[in-house]
Amino acid sequence: MREDDGPVVVTDDWPEQVPIGDAELRAIEGHMRQALDKLFGPLP
Repeated sequence: MREDDGPVVVTDDWPEQVPIGDAELRAIEGHMRQALDKLFGPLP
């Protein structure tokens, strides 16, 4: 067992706004299709 070195510090180098690609958008839309249709109506 190792000794406690104190709290673990986690950092990242992601930008403030992370761009979403077409594949991610399609996955989100597919997963949330029913909720989006209730909010905005079905796609034509």
